Amino acid sequence: MTTSSPITLKDQLVHTWSPFFSRFGNFTPIQLQAIPPILQGKDTLVIAATASGKTEAVVAPLLERLLQPGPLEQGRLRLLYISPTRALVRDLVERLQIPLETLGISLALKTGDSGPIAAANPATLLITTPESTDSLLTRIPRLFIPLQAIILDEIHLFDNTRRGDHLRCLLNRI
Repeated sequence: MTTSSPITLKDQLVHTWSPFFSRFGNFTPIQLQAIPPILQGKDTLVIAATASGKTEAVVAPLLERLLQPGPLEQGRLRLLYISPTRALVRDLVERLQIPLETLGISLALKTGDSGPIAAANPATLLITTPESTDSLLTRIPRLFIPLQAIILDEIHLFDNTRRGDHLRCLLNRI
């Protein structure tokens, strides 16, 4: 995999550089590798150590792709972020809330502990678990029609498990 120069990459992240990366001043090595193929719309597997900036490496370019054509139409689910645990869902929401607010992008979480999702006016980015995804897909399948990307977090935790089989079936249904 090739690595982009930080200056070139920063110029490509017109909307998301400031809210996601400016406080760090630069990109991490995994961000330099992962962001370009995601910006190009390629399916990408990102593997790196904990706290290396993987979440930003994935979410920022996906949001950049959504924001490139112009203002984002609200009230349509565009990004689905599936995480293996409710605790991680809550951590991700807390971590992404300020950058998304800065960009004017709505965020919601759905777990067994949270309330219902607004079917008529859903968030642009939904962070959830496979089980809650299944529930939503069963109750409000039309919610997933405008979906443009799915992020699978900590995918190694699903590998060779019943939950992984369940997730594979969900992805086929979506």
